[in-house]
This record gives sequence, C-alpha cells and structure tokens, in this order.
Amino acid sequence: MGIWYGLDGNKVFTGEAREFMFRDPVPRNFVNVPPPQGDGFHVWDGRKWFTVSEYPDPNLAYESESVRWPLKDFRMRFTPNEKIALYQAAETNIMIKVFIDDLAATPVVAQDDPDLNKGVAYVVAQGIITIERARKILDNPEFSL
Repeated sequence: MGIWYGLDGNKVFTGEAREFMFRDPVPRNFVNVPPPQGDGFHVWDGRKWFTVSEYPDPNLAYESESVRWPLKDFRMRFTPNEKIALYQAAETNIMIKVFIDDLAATPVVAQDDPDLNKGVAYVVAQGIITIERARKILDNPEFSL
C-alpha cells in the first residue's frame, strides 16, 4: 500500500514513516499523504497538511479543501458487488465504460471533480448504486442528482 506517516494526538506529524503492505492493518494515527518538507510543525486536518511555526493548539480549526483519494483507495469505497455491477453494466452501456476508463486514467480522485460527480450521478440514475451509497462513497451527505 505504500508509505504512511504517523501523527500524534494533535494530528502533528511525528516524523515516523512506515510501509504497510496490502491488507496490513493501518493504525488510525497514520495517513498516506506525504507531509511537506521544511521547518515547522506539519499538521494534518483530515484532508491536507498545514505547516505552522509553533506547536498547534488542539482546538484550531482549519479551512479544508476537497477530499482527494488515491485511485486505489477510492475504488475500495465501492463494495465488491457494486464493482461487479459496474463492470457488467460497462459491457452494454458505453457511458459506464467511459466513467470507469476516466477513473482509471487518474491517479488521484477529487471529491469536487465535476466529471466524477456527473459519473456517479449517472451510475445512480442507472440503478447501479443508491443515492445513499453515492453520498457515502463520495463522503458528501449533500450529493444529489
């Protein structure tokens, strides 16, 4: 699965980096996004890194960006049955095939990508997944068609 980076209780990078193999359990205090280089304290807000000069107050609130997933992590958000249904639908529905191919062509999937959202909306409209599953997959409770 690659290199993961350790965080302390305040979500500050500890300097620890470990390699985990596929199916290895990854502790909750590790993230797979490399921290920035340079001086300061590197703080993870759940979506991106910030660098601050002093150890952060644990109650600081950071403005966050769109969620981004490595492609493999995004694919793992679908159940095996959903993946099978997508591939079966792609055999006869060119739009589903295009959606799958477009996903395969990007190493990182962004939650706010309009093409991703249109593709997922199409998958919902075709009855392959429910709107509730789409919201969970996209980590977006407001997602709608």
